Amino acid sequence: MPRRKGYVWVKVPETVTFTSEEKSNLLDQLKEFIETSVRLKEKVKSYAIRKNRLYLYEHLMSEDPASAGGYIKWNYARITFKDKSGNNCTADWQRANEKWIEFHEGTFMECLKFAEDGMGFLNQ
Repeated sequence: MPRRKGYVWVKVPETVTFTSEEKSNLLDQLKEFIETSVRLKEKVKSYAIRKNRLYLYEHLMSEDPASAGGYIKWNYARITFKDKSGNNCTADWQRANEKWIEFHEGTFMECLKFAEDGMGFLNQ
């Protein structure tokens, strides 16, 4: 259903929802890709699927005693699925102001490859 944003009507895209089996398949593909990638194996320490998005996290050391395990979870990248097949996805990066920016559009594997290669200049 369209929503009014300022003076412009914006159509909100339909959200893709995955079954537990589809999530499991996506996570298997992700694990396999991370195992073959030197950069992502070093950077990405955890991941999660929420609704139609796959979040990749890196863990940064923390001196804050309140942090769990001595590290802080930091968003490395996000992949947004626009369809269940994985043929239409975007690779997103979170700015310092916590707003997400779409950097690449393609298949699931292309977005993972971009997160491996293209996100490197953003997450040094």
